[in-house]
Amino acid sequence: MGLFYDKQHNSKQAIKFYNRSLKKKTDDAYLIASNYRNLAKIYFDNAKYQMAGQYYDSTLIHMNTKIREYKAIKKKRDNLEDVIKYEAIAQQNDSILNIVALSDGDKKSFYEDYIVKLKKADAEKAKLEKAAQEKAERENRNNDSDDDMANVKSADGKDRLMDTDPKKQLIPKKPIPNSDLSGKTTSATGKNETFYFYNPSTVAYGKVEFRKRWGTRTLKNNWRLSSLKNTDEVATERPIAENSDSIQAKDAKAKADKAIVEEKYTPEFYIKQLPTSQKVLDSLAKDRNFAYYQLGVIYKEKFKEYKLSASKLEQLLNNNPEERLILPSMYNLYLIYQIIDKDKAIAMKNKIIAQYPQSRYAQLLQNPEHERFGANDSGSCL
Repeated sequence: MGLFYDKQHNSKQAIKFYNRSLKKKTDDAYLIASNYRNLAKIYFDNAKYQMAGQYYDSTLIHMNTKIREYKAIKKKRDNLEDVIKYEAIAQQNDSILNIVALSDGDKKSFYEDYIVKLKKADAEKAKLEKAAQEKAERENRNNDSDDDMANVKSADGKDRLMDTDPKKQLIPKKPIPNSDLSGKTTSATGKNETFYFYNPSTVAYGKVEFRKRWGTRTLKNNWRLSSLKNTDEVATERPIAENSDSIQAKDAKAKADKAIVEEKYTPEFYIKQLPTSQKVLDSLAKDRNFAYYQLGVIYKEKFKEYKLSASKLEQLLNNNPEERLILPSMYNLYLIYQIIDKDKAIAMKNKIIAQYPQSRYAQLLQNPEHERFGANDSGSCL
């Protein structure tokens, strides 16, 4: 099913079924490797190179190292390092330059749309964090209860109070006068009466309930005062001795943090970070153009992804690049078009000869008997 949807170019469904296949237990290592390989290719074709790299890693883990396919995938994975690097440069610089080119109103509108998505993502993140915190608090409360109840152990139908050391018991070695081990005392009248602290179950329960209500308390006068609550138990409470300057500093910091969060949800916060210097903008464009050229060559030479290579080089030429990149890009496009589109190859050949008649590229195209040189040779002129 994954292959079926993959051939139909339905990536969403293909990913769904490849992952279903991975969840099913199987001893077929090549099937597992094939799922990871196909997922990697989908992410690669969608320019999600970091994800593709992770799936290629998983492919190599489950694939036989001695087969030819392993070496091909290993080489592709190694080459992805440069792709990830140059794609990041191209995408980031393109994004900045495109936004800078917008009008003031369009910039504001762009960031308003972004902020809507950001708020939604932050709300979802906060919801997950709150749920995780509540879960942790519940687990802590359960652990506290378990710690208190750990001292209670049932033996022959009667509760016994045990220390954390299993060899020690908190039950007195000698019987308490007028009492038995069941927690019942015998009064002067001969009637059995239950004494609270002789019943381990009620003692343990009482400890838990006390801690829930009062927290950890030191035995001293006026123990109910909130100021006497153990500072380790409540780290967020201010110490009694905290002076006003410290309190003001904390309040000021809290206000500053809140202001930063609120500013993050305004278009001005992002607009003021955009570069305005022409020197900086020219540098971003230069780095972006060189990244596109490198990507075009890498996709052509290392991955044999001719359509993807052509798209990068075509985009580069549309970006009005510096002169040193134009002719090598055109010649590489000519070589690619010879494989994927003969008509475009003829048009590109004529364009090179017409615009750069004295170049060695033009001479090579007019005299094909000369030794051909590829993208690596053309790249040396950079």
